[in-house]
Amino acid sequence: MSVFPSLSDTNSSSESVALLQKDEWIYAGFWIRVCAYLVDCFIWGICLSIVGVLVGIFSTSYGYSGFLNYGITENYENYFLFEGLSFFLGGLLFFFYCVLFQSSRFEATPGKMLFRMRVVTYDRKRVGFWRAALRFLVKMFVSFPVLYIGVMLVAFTARKEGLHDLIARTVVERKIRVNILMPEKTIHEETTLETLKEA
Repeated sequence: MSVFPSLSDTNSSSESVALLQKDEWIYAGFWIRVCAYLVDCFIWGICLSIVGVLVGIFSTSYGYSGFLNYGITENYENYFLFEGLSFFLGGLLFFFYCVLFQSSRFEATPGKMLFRMRVVTYDRKRVGFWRAALRFLVKMFVSFPVLYIGVMLVAFTARKEGLHDLIARTVVERKIRVNILMPEKTIHEETTLETLKEA
C-alpha cells in the first residue's frame, strides 16, 4: 500500500498533487567519510607506487644503483635516502591531491565524489586553496596522530565536523535524493519560471 496520498484521498476541491524527487544536501556521517578516505588512499597508493618507480629509474640513470639494493648492508644510507625521498614526494602528492580537488569546482576528492559528497564552508561556498591546505595539515598532523580523537569528533558534533573541520570552518555534505509531494500547479509554475529565466 502506498504511503503517499492518492487523488481520491484529498478533498475534491483541492489541487491534484504529484510525487517529485529532489536532491538535498545533508551532513556526511562518520563511516561514509571513512569509506571515501579509503578510496582516496587506494588511489594515492597507486600514485605512490608510480612515484617510487620513477625515483628508482631516476636514481639508476644517474648511477645510484645502490638505492634499489636493499639487502646489502653497505647500501643502508642509499636505502634511507631513497625511502625518505619517496615518502616526501608521496606526502607532497597526497597534499596536492586533496587540496587541489577540494578547492576546485568539484569541491571533493575522487573518493568523496564517488559517495556524492563535497567539502564546503559554513555558508556553503567553495573552499579556497589555503583553507583546504589548512584543513589537510590539521587533519594529517593533529586529528590523525593524537589517537584519532580529531577524526572521531565527526560522530559527536552537530554538523559532523572533525577537529580539522572546526579549525578550517568547513563541513562535509552528502547529496541524497528525497521524495516530496507538491501541487501540480506549483510544479508547472516553477518549470515555467525556470524556462523564462533561461530564455
